[in-house]
Amino acid sequence: MANSSKEIIQNYLTDGTSNYDEGKYETALSFFKKAFSYIDENYLNIKLKCQIYLGMIKASYQLNRLQDAVTYLEKALSWVKNASHQSLRHFEVELYALKGKIHMKEGNFNEARKELASAIEHSDANTSKTLQFEIQIDTAKTYIALKEYENAEKTLVSSLVKQLQNFKNFSTTTNSFPSSLNLPKIEIDLRPHDDNLEKLGRCIKQLSDNKLLRTLETALIFDTIGSIFYLHYCYDQAVNYYKISNDIKSKLFKSRNNWNRLVSAEYLSTAYYAYAESDPNQMQQALIYYKKGKSIIMETKIKDDILIGRLHNILGELSLKLWKYTNKKRYRNGSYRYYGLAKGMLKKLDPNNVDRCIEMYNYCIGTGMLYFKDKNWKTAENHFQNALSIVEGKLKGMEKILYADIMDKLAEVYLQQQKTEDAEEMYRKAIKIRTGICNENDLDFVRTYYDRKRLEKYRSNYCSHTLKQFKIIDKPCRVKAMIFEKIAKMYHFLKDDTNSSSNYKAAIQEYKKLNEKEEKIKRIQEKIDMINGEISDSSRNSNSHVSIKSSELSFNHGKSVK
Repeated sequence: MANSSKEIIQNYLTDGTSNYDEGKYETALSFFKKAFSYIDENYLNIKLKCQIYLGMIKASYQLNRLQDAVTYLEKALSWVKNASHQSLRHFEVELYALKGKIHMKEGNFNEARKELASAIEHSDANTSKTLQFEIQIDTAKTYIALKEYENAEKTLVSSLVKQLQNFKNFSTTTNSFPSSLNLPKIEIDLRPHDDNLEKLGRCIKQLSDNKLLRTLETALIFDTIGSIFYLHYCYDQAVNYYKISNDIKSKLFKSRNNWNRLVSAEYLSTAYYAYAESDPNQMQQALIYYKKGKSIIMETKIKDDILIGRLHNILGELSLKLWKYTNKKRYRNGSYRYYGLAKGMLKKLDPNNVDRCIEMYNYCIGTGMLYFKDKNWKTAENHFQNALSIVEGKLKGMEKILYADIMDKLAEVYLQQQKTEDAEEMYRKAIKIRTGICNENDLDFVRTYYDRKRLEKYRSNYCSHTLKQFKIIDKPCRVKAMIFEKIAKMYHFLKDDTNSSSNYKAAIQEYKKLNEKEEKIKRIQEKIDMINGEISDSSRNSNSHVSIKSSELSFNHGKSVK
């Protein structure tokens, strides 16, 4: 092939890569295709051919044209395997990694993990360190999606150990690592609540002020530290480290639409959302970062209606929470608007699509809560019933807790309409479902009332971490105190005074940890005194037709609750 043709290919490849880095995926794809049009099966520049294939796969993946990406990927993988050239090993690793990413986007997390494992297996000393670390982080994400939190943590800590060694080697080579500074030793049994991890974060932050060390690999270290903290519900710390990583990426990638910056927006929005449940002041930040993520997706023309519908649902939910918290009407209006956009996006899709069903469920729950707040009880009830019908028979494992969540909401809206028998039936069903799932999976009953964005909702009381047993650290949380109160009211309605009283007492203990005002504690104590008086009333205890088995009612059945 003439040198002029080779130069044309290289120019198209350079233009494609440049546009890809700026988030202009459609334009990038057109350049990669133009470059591809100049090569044939006998083209000898192996490296250049692989780069073109990778460019087309990545651009198609980012545009959510997954079938096109798979087609390119299978052709490239077949060609690379047949070529049996040592220099292609790096491309083979990246192809397996991309195959894993495609499965992740499709929600096939077990398949994704297999492909990512193949990528790791094909890695060698010449494989890009950045690529290796990204594969490990993606592997941890598959474990989190499958609620295998222990495996996620092990993967992240193991990756962090390798990243730190790479960081130290690079900083020593560039004379950027002070000989007097020793990085804290990180072991596989590391606990994020030890001083070790925070000390490590401070050291790396100090060193990363050096421009030579302000690299993507350094940003990944902060992402990994943030994710370990996130796995242990230290959402404030997770936010801190995700922000440091985001700052580094902002300096490295000038285009706000670069995919690395989208990843940071996803990390920060999720962490702020979880953080906001214990500190409502963080809700606005969560809203801001979800909007940033949506803006990048819209500007880069990613055609993913499910993802956009999901973002509109989350923005609607956050706006609703901000309306409850601030009582500002603009958040109410914003919530209705976002949920309307979500419905408009989702109703066009195949009703049998599982992801579409989940987001329609989220839409119905969210709008139901909006109408509930507006005291439009009947419309709220209809939306909750629709949510139940959408997911009925479709939830598996711990996700069945969502059935109980819907039934609790139905019970609350029935009470507002004086439908006491219907409310009682829903509460009983919800308790039975929730208690059964807690007993099967060693879950904490109270934490199952948390928002699904908080990992505690689905994590067991005790987790075996390598060879150690440890108790999940549960920070004082205003939402947890409110949940205790909510459960206490529910049990009082069901005339189970013992559980009602114990939950009110737990609420008091939680409020005391938060240094809550004495008036609130006094108000709850008065309720306990009232219940204790009712317990002593034999006529109430003889009302056996409303009692149910203690094993169905007790949230503490066989478990210790902090």
